Parts: sequence; C-alpha cells; structure tokens
Amino acid sequence: GGGGGRGGGGGMDAGAGEVDPGPLFQAPAVQVPWFESIQVRDFTDLEDDQGFRFTVYNITVKLEDGRTWKVAKRYSEVETLHTRMVMTHPKIQEFRFPRKSMFNTFAEFTRERRRSGFEDYFALVVSLSHQESLTELVEFLDVAKYTSPTVARAIRSPSSAKPSRGGAGGQSLSPSASRPSPSPSPSPSPSPGPGPV
Repeated sequence: GGGGGRGGGGGMDAGAGEVDPGPLFQAPAVQVPWFESIQVRDFTDLEDDQGFRFTVYNITVKLEDGRTWKVAKRYSEVETLHTRMVMTHPKIQEFRFPRKSMFNTFAEFTRERRRSGFEDYFALVVSLSHQESLTELVEFLDVAKYTSPTVARAIRSPSSAKPSRGGAGGQSLSPSASRPSPSPSPSPSPSPGPGPV
C-alpha cells in the first residue's frame, strides 16, 4: 500500500485535498540562445529634444541560431553596463575599458577609440556568456524585446542560471529586427531608457 505522502495519490479525489504543486521553484523549460557575436561597427551622431548633440554606438547582436538585431547605445550606457558587470564577473575587471574623455568627445579619433574598445569588450563578454549567466548583458541588449514572451520570462527569471548549449528547440521569436542602415537615420531616440546621461 502506498499511504499518505505528498503527490502519491492516484488522483481519484483530485479536488478534495491539497494539490501537489511540485518543486517550489522550477526553471522554465526554455532554451535561451547563446550570443554568437556582439559587434560595434560604427557610431552615429544624434541630437536630443533640447538640441544637444550626442553619439550612439551601433551594436549588432547575433545569436548562435542566426537571429540578429541592432541596438544603439551611448557611451554612458555601455559604461553603466561595465560598472554593473565588473562587480560580479572577475574576468571583466581585468579589461581596460575605454576611458571617458572630457575633451574631444566628438573628435573622430575619440569615437573610433571607443568603438574599437567596445568591440574588444563585447568579444570578451561573448566568450564569458558561454560560461556563465550574464543577466546584465541580456537586459542591456534588449534580448526580451526580440524573443518570445516565454524566452523573455526565462531570461528574467532568477532560476535561469546557466543556459545549456543546445539547439534552439521550438522557440517562437519575433522576426529579426535588423535593418540595414547604410546611413544615419534621424530616429527620435536610440533607446527607450532614461533621458540623456
């Protein structure tokens, strides 16, 4: 006979007693794709509503399953990501992050030095993403915006520790948002985050 343990019943009196919810915290059965590459190929000058000029760095994100999209981020946004990641990822602490410049902010050589530094930085981050969960990076690159709601929940869930390296499974993702942008477009805002930094 089988008596009285949790969840051991045969289901005859399903509504009469306590329902076994299973483990208290169970990770969603969703495969979060890995980053194949994160590249910073160029930058664009924009103007905010008050007429202040600023530079955004155009970042192309490619997942190992081939999905690609672009995000535009200011230096200060990348610096904030770096500051957050340095606190929890020792290898990133060793990286020489492109320094802030008080002068020559819009000089071509300053922006190119930053772009090149960001390219190296994201190459390091991609290599780390294959070893550990980088929640900060996932948020920074708007991964949830370009994935199905199920994948977005898995990414935000504290239970989604390390993704296992495998196929993409049956995930349904929104169409790729990558658009070729041969010339700077007058988009109103590069990123829906907080205002100018």
